Amino acid sequence: MTSPVKKGKKDLAISSNQRELLIINDSLKKEGFEVLRALNGPSALEIALKEVPDLIVLVDELQIIEPLRIAEILKSNPVLEGVPFIFVGFGGMKLKTSPKDRIIKKPVEEPELVQTVRKIFKIEEKAPGKEETAKKGTLKEGEIADFLMVLANQGSDGTLILSKGGQKGYVYFEKGNIINASIDKIEGEKALYRLLGWKECEYEFVPVRALTPVRIKRPSNVVLIDAVRQMEEFEAMRSKLPMNELFVIPTVDISSLPSHASPLVKEIILLTEIYKKVEDIVNACSYPDIQVLKAIAGLAKKGLIKLKSPPKKRKVEEPIIFPDNLQRLKEKVMGGKGEISRRAYARLIIFCGAEETAKKFKLFASKHSAIAFSDKKIEYFTSIGTINVGENIKIEIIFLRPDESYLPLYTLIKFKTIGGIYLITDLANEIKTLEKFHEYMITKMGIPFRLCAMDKKDLSSIKTSLLTDKITYLKTLEDLRSVLNEVIGETFQRF
Repeated sequence: MTSPVKKGKKDLAISSNQRELLIINDSLKKEGFEVLRALNGPSALEIALKEVPDLIVLVDELQIIEPLRIAEILKSNPVLEGVPFIFVGFGGMKLKTSPKDRIIKKPVEEPELVQTVRKIFKIEEKAPGKEETAKKGTLKEGEIADFLMVLANQGSDGTLILSKGGQKGYVYFEKGNIINASIDKIEGEKALYRLLGWKECEYEFVPVRALTPVRIKRPSNVVLIDAVRQMEEFEAMRSKLPMNELFVIPTVDISSLPSHASPLVKEIILLTEIYKKVEDIVNACSYPDIQVLKAIAGLAKKGLIKLKSPPKKRKVEEPIIFPDNLQRLKEKVMGGKGEISRRAYARLIIFCGAEETAKKFKLFASKHSAIAFSDKKIEYFTSIGTINVGENIKIEIIFLRPDESYLPLYTLIKFKTIGGIYLITDLANEIKTLEKFHEYMITKMGIPFRLCAMDKKDLSSIKTSLLTDKITYLKTLEDLRSVLNEVIGETFQRF
């Protein structure tokens, strides 16, 4: 961004603070100014009248002559008429300012000083006089406070209407003083601070004094400087105390508060009986937002209230059976042909040779709300749990030991079985049994199953054609869900 300041302009920097002078000097030289410096009042008067600078930056630290008195002398001299001033500090002091003048906070910082200088020289060229003040326009980020100061310095009477989206706010002027502001049902400085926080808005100034109560009694320049400070504090505070996420739980009532409790604290405690969210209390309280937020943080620190985050929303659980598989299962169980359609349930076989692995599987699978196990001890060839898949259809879960001697018994449950899961415990010791089991289940019985494990296995030393099949490590319920649906999908090809 290029500076609007033309090269060759002079600035007079007045301060007894060497740090402030150095920052002003370096900042304005970059903007094309020739910077003149004065360390005390008499020197400032001499340089100002001799050089007639284009800009005067006056810090509220000065020796010999008080800075407020220097400001009065310089501004009353006709030689310096029209020269804009930047006042650094001057909190609470009654300054006579012109539309071109600005007040910035102390200590001076280069970005704020440079931005202020650029705005001054734009205003010098473009800003209308009192009778020429624009009636409508657009204010961008950071310009609302400047425009309010212009209206105040012009001694304006009327109402400034600010619009953003469907929201409107109002700032009321009387003889250049901001006497009130309103947005929604909020009035006074609280409303003014919120309006100053708008990033961009449309405005319209109506030069007719409104009938409004006086809610703002401090000088406009003081209120606006304070507003900028409070907005910065509020943003920093809100990052530590997210208003829209925290709930308030009172631990005391109004009657148990100490007698010296401030009106703000009493109001907050009363509001906790009506509102539960921090955001709602901040909105409803009559005090400025930053004061309310600080008070809430203080009350929480003292244990007079508790701040809690809302319970985390539970992740939406996916159905254990895919919708297309569920429909096909329903058709087979409820209305198809074959043994499986005679009763409204099917069977899933869990082949497992180690009781400890079976217990791990029970604990893991029961995390899904559709899967339930009985509390009784694991018994083979007995139903120990169910998968409720909806539509009044349940899948029985049966544990079987993968033992060669049991293979002939598997035919007893063949017609109701929709598939199986083989839980590997120690593949090196199970490999021979698994090879025979695999051949019998797939070739002779036609029951699909998947190899699974509850823990990661090192299979690098094991040589078998079975390892061409995928081994699924059951880490999440999504792993189990995928395995079940693979088995069920393959089963339908068998019917």
